[in-house]
Amino acid sequence: MSAEELIRLLPKLLREHPELRHEVAVILSESMADKGDIAAILEHIEKLREDFNRKVEEDNKRFEGIIAEIKTLREQFNRKVEEDNKRFEGIIAEIKTLREQFNTLASEFLIFKDRVNKLRDKVNKLEENFGAFVESYYTTKVVEILGERLGSTSLKIIKNVAVRGGELDAVIITDGTVYTLEVSGVLRKRDIDKLKRSSDRLAENEEYAGKQIRPVAAGVRIDSHAVELAKHLGVEVIYI
Repeated sequence: MSAEELIRLLPKLLREHPELRHEVAVILSESMADKGDIAAILEHIEKLREDFNRKVEEDNKRFEGIIAEIKTLREQFNRKVEEDNKRFEGIIAEIKTLREQFNTLASEFLIFKDRVNKLRDKVNKLEENFGAFVESYYTTKVVEILGERLGSTSLKIIKNVAVRGGELDAVIITDGTVYTLEVSGVLRKRDIDKLKRSSDRLAENEEYAGKQIRPVAAGVRIDSHAVELAKHLGVEVIYI
């Protein structure tokens, strides 16, 4: 009989032969744990469960600490970002204000520059008018001086006479003499040299052929070097 057939018939044999039950029970008791063993096993399992629960609780606390630290770091980061944003907004606002102020100053400067240019034009025009007035006044004074010297008032006066490469303030014509005139508040060497050069060029004009050309320099103040040059070049100097 095979083992499988024996196992299949065992329940029937135990019912029909009760005396076999005790033998089977003894055999099973030898291979099975008693109550004490089971209690020890249960106690060990309980300790393992407690250890496991304690480990889980410790891990949970550690994870909660990590999560709390991450939360704190996130809050600090967000606060720092907010502070930086406010600072950048302040810088941008300040740059905008400076740009507006610069544009305002630039506009005001252009207005001021335009006013200065207009004022300069007026000053230049005033200088021209004043210069023309002074030149006319000095020329009149020289004519009076020459008229008294020559004993004549019939003098022909031509103002602002252009010559090659220059200009004479005035030309005063008498019967046989032509006075070329350079007038200035302050006479310098360059004025004397300019007068002599322009007078020589005027003498080349056929209109004045045969007449004596006499350059005359007149001024309120006359530089000493100008006086020396005038003597050397034969230029008459008149103090007004």
